[in-house]
Amino acid sequence: MDVMRNTIVRTVVPTFLALGLINCSAKNFGSLASSEPEAAIAPPSLTPPSVSPPSGIPCASNCSVSTPPAPSMKTESFSQSTPGVDLLVVSDNSASTEDLQKSLVNKFGGFATAMQGIDYQIGITTTDVSGGKWSTQGSLVNIAGGSGYYLNPASPNVSQYFADTVQRKETKGCFMRFDCPSDDSQNFGAVVMAMQKHQTANAGFFRDNKNLAVLFITDGDNQSPSDNRDPKNNVNNPALVLSTFQAQWGNTKSLRAYGVIVKPGDKKCSQKRANFTVDPSTLRYSNYVDQFVQQTGGSSISLCDADYSPILNAIAQDVGVNLNRSFQLSQMPKADSVQVQVIPNAMINYHVVGDTVIFDQAPPVGSQIKVTYEE
Repeated sequence: MDVMRNTIVRTVVPTFLALGLINCSAKNFGSLASSEPEAAIAPPSLTPPSVSPPSGIPCASNCSVSTPPAPSMKTESFSQSTPGVDLLVVSDNSASTEDLQKSLVNKFGGFATAMQGIDYQIGITTTDVSGGKWSTQGSLVNIAGGSGYYLNPASPNVSQYFADTVQRKETKGCFMRFDCPSDDSQNFGAVVMAMQKHQTANAGFFRDNKNLAVLFITDGDNQSPSDNRDPKNNVNNPALVLSTFQAQWGNTKSLRAYGVIVKPGDKKCSQKRANFTVDPSTLRYSNYVDQFVQQTGGSSISLCDADYSPILNAIAQDVGVNLNRSFQLSQMPKADSVQVQVIPNAMINYHVVGDTVIFDQAPPVGSQIKVTYEE
């Protein structure tokens, strides 16, 4: 739009007024003047109006342009802390493990040494989810010595209290009392129920920034011989363990399973364990548990081994090399707006999935991760 640079003011004077002024003398003109002063008449404004140019046309002088608001940027910081793990131990307390309970104290003797230098929390639950007298239904049991519901590096007498707790006293001598826990060993069901109670009975054990390890100690495989249910169709389904874990923590932490089990094909151990079952002729292997262990990238040893410290060493080693690679933001970032800095300077490739920054390899221990993004 062109802007008029000159404004022409035209005043129309009636003919009769012009003629009258010509015929008036100076005296008569003066006598007609009002006794009151005439009101001042403001001259017309010569300032052109402010006009915004059409989009794409540079603004000339005397026009206004609206400025878009600056993007809202947010910065969050994270720390790559000391390697840590929440270790959930699922102890089989069915009657068939009565003899095993007596030896657990010695078999886990190297516990404290294996977990040295790791920020761990260890809680113990049992395979009895029946709802009966000895049922835990996924709740953590009291730690021996009155140390609460889980152990950590600050707990006193860690090795002794762990061994005393994983050894289930309700199972020892239960045949003589006719008061044994359920033989329906629900390994996966216990884990599912434990995770579902992460904000209630088990509050404080499952930490958001620490990975989860599950250690199964069992001579069975999810159900007693008299229970013919298909594990794929009930609470023992290992897929239910993974889906429950994902529902609670998504991809902010990882889960890995380990086993002290009757390994598939270990006939010698299975025969030895069969002597303590209702039907000694039935050989049982921990097939589903072993599959789950392999699926999650863990490892297992034989329940018949004399020393269980190797499995603890395996857990400790895995925790040490499995530092956090993913960091969840508090807001969903705008696409392609994320900028990441690792301090001290470390060049590590990363990608963003939803609200989570995932590194190709874990930043080193002690590093700070600074993430800036547009909300």
